[in-house]
Amino acid sequence: MLGYVLRRLAIAVVLLWLLTVITFVIYLKVPQDPAGFIVDVQHASPAQIAQAHHILGTDKPALVQYEKYVVRLLHGDMGISWPTVVFFAGKVEGAPVGHMVWQALLVTASLTFGGFIVLLLVAVPL
Repeated sequence: MLGYVLRRLAIAVVLLWLLTVITFVIYLKVPQDPAGFIVDVQHASPAQIAQAHHILGTDKPALVQYEKYVVRLLHGDMGISWPTVVFFAGKVEGAPVGHMVWQALLVTASLTFGGFIVLLLVAVPL
């Protein structure tokens, strides 16, 4: 029994690792320049674009970015949502992704719970 549980845990860890790798590779392959969320890439100077890349950490090698991504995920920090980013006085501020996921989870849970109640009200009498 213990062997079965350990195998299932090992499979879960491998699947979560694969999920982070796939997610990160998709992030790297998106053609949108991440600096465009902070500065207007078409009108910004190369120095401003380079500063935006430095602040976001996209100027570092992919392995360093992946390491930072995994460490932050393990600490529960999913970063900030880039569409809500505001660049002010050298600092980047925006809506935290974790909070946005939590809000979506609450809505999903309420819909699931409501559906379960309707299921019980219909299925039990039938």
